[in-house]
Parts: sequence; structure tokens; C-alpha cells
Amino acid sequence: METKTITIDTNIYSLREVLSTAYVFLDKYYIFLNQPEEGKIKIEIKSKENDIDLDKIEGEFNNELINASLRVRVFEENRNVREMIVNIALNGVDKNASRERPSCRKDAEDISKRWEDTVSNPHIAVEKSKGINFSANFMNNEKKDGN
Repeated sequence: METKTITIDTNIYSLREVLSTAYVFLDKYYIFLNQPEEGKIKIEIKSKENDIDLDKIEGEFNNELINASLRVRVFEENRNVREMIVNIALNGVDKNASRERPSCRKDAEDISKRWEDTVSNPHIAVEKSKGINFSANFMNNEKKDGN
């Protein structure tokens, strides 16, 4: 099988961009990366199938390298916007809040408390929320049954 060699200048394309490009071609080609000298990445492309025009693949690889380079640059340029959107989605909008992460300690302490311990009179709280007083109804039912 024939092998095509491409040499990439790392002053133009980063290793991240080269790896991203190589990943696109992994399903049909074997990709071998090497660094023969500082500032250069040597890429060897070997087809997994016969009768493939490797000169055409070199052009496709270079085009995909430009695409990967652009994607990485857009990703970096939009980092602050992405972080802001995620922050708002997770924490909500609060113009006066600092950028510090909110503490979850109080929530954890509140979860460990029994509901009855958090209300001054649980029977009244139940009566207000449900409209009935369970203990009074239970006692009235016992008296009607003659127990």
C-alpha cells in the first residue's frame, strides 16, 4: 500500500489542530504522526483500502486542517461568552452577585433536618397546607368507633 507524507509547520498550525484533522480521517486511513525537527510535524497517511488516490487525500487533509484551525480559533474567541452563558444557566442572573461560587453548605445542613424540627408547630403547618388536622381527625374517628 502506498503512503503519502505531509509536513506541517507548527508556526502555522498547532498540534491540537493537526490532531483534530487527523481524527476526521481515521475511519478510512492509518495516520502516523512524527516530529522530525522542532517546528515541524510529519504526517504519514496510509489507506486502509486499495485504489485510493493519495494526492487527492493530501488536498482534503489540507482543507480539513484549515477547517480545524478556524474551529479552534472561533472556540477560543467565544470562550468568555460560553462561560458567561453556562454561569447564568447554572446560577441565574444576579447583577449584584460576585463571581464566587455559591456555598452549598447551608442547603446540605437544611436537608439533614427533619421537617417537624423546622416548623414551630407541625400540626398547624399541616392544617394550613392541607386544610385538615390529622391528629384531631384521628382522635375523632376513635371516639365515633367507641374505642
